[in-house]
Amino acid sequence: MPHPPAVGRDTVRRFSVSILRAFPDFQYEIRGPVCIAEDGTACLLPWTITATHTGPFDPPGLAPTNRRVRFSGLDYFTLRDRLVARIETRFDPAEPIEQLIDCRLRPRRTRGGSVVSSGFNECVPQCCAGSRPLSNRACTPTGGVEVIVDGLVRLSTPQTVTGIVAFVSGLVSAYSSTVGVVLPTFLPTVPGLAERLGADPMAIASAINVGGHLVDVSPLSTIGAICLAAYTGTEDRQVLFNKVLAWGLSMAVGGAVVCWVFLGLL
Repeated sequence: MPHPPAVGRDTVRRFSVSILRAFPDFQYEIRGPVCIAEDGTACLLPWTITATHTGPFDPPGLAPTNRRVRFSGLDYFTLRDRLVARIETRFDPAEPIEQLIDCRLRPRRTRGGSVVSSGFNECVPQCCAGSRPLSNRACTPTGGVEVIVDGLVRLSTPQTVTGIVAFVSGLVSAYSSTVGVVLPTFLPTVPGLAERLGADPMAIASAINVGGHLVDVSPLSTIGAICLAAYTGTEDRQVLFNKVLAWGLSMAVGGAVVCWVFLGLL
């Protein structure tokens, strides 16, 4: 189910239509025993979904990848007067996302439980290049941060690095979570940038924070998506989506200018 929850038949119908448009061959398979409460007010249903992403997924606006996904989860039904009043869905969202972008996001573990790879250094260079390696160096298990540092150093000087990192952080934050994606991705680059450019590491870290958080209102970001989903006004949601997206992207530019002036020039 989407988050925040879809409330009302019309909202649920729109959500279902968007799923079927993106995954026309959507298959929902019951894969285990169905557990029903003795009083008939609840039901637990384990399932496996198989689907191919051949249509646009809007929102958030994900273009078809033509990749096939298969993942499992649980549906918890609350029943009232023999009708379904609520459905709570539980599954690991990283599982289908990894299959859609062809990139591992979760840690790999050995049989003994030790972490072999976090997936971060493998995914960053590939995702930034459309799932194609940037170079032989970028394909190494520990090269993700170095690739980002190299790119930012080419674009920056000691005076402009704060504006550049704020702008890049803002662009990434426009379609992702600042706390969950932007900060874990860019803060590890601070020591390398400071050393190679001779810049103030605190100023660079501050620029990453400012640039990322100023764009949080983007509807493709976590906070912006929640705000848009909770909107109850009369304005058309697509129009509102475009307005908020434009505002969020403009903040990437505004944040870059602010960080360049106050953290780079002054």
